[in-house]
Amino acid sequence: MMKKPFSIRVESTVSDRFKALSTVLGIDGSELLKEIVNDRSEQLNDKQKAAYEALLNCWKNAE
Repeated sequence: MMKKPFSIRVESTVSDRFKALSTVLGIDGSELLKEIVNDRSEQLNDKQKAAYEALLNCWKNAE
């Protein structure tokens, strides 16, 4: 799968913490971001999960 670059704006302290965590864990930033997204998506309640899946389906169908 081809990776598409994107950027987000965060405070420099958040960026530093992200880079430090990536380094300490020995994984690249894209893998760390994937793990964070997976962890948070697993913590959604039923209503949030339904909305999350609906959005993913909507965006998938738009491609």
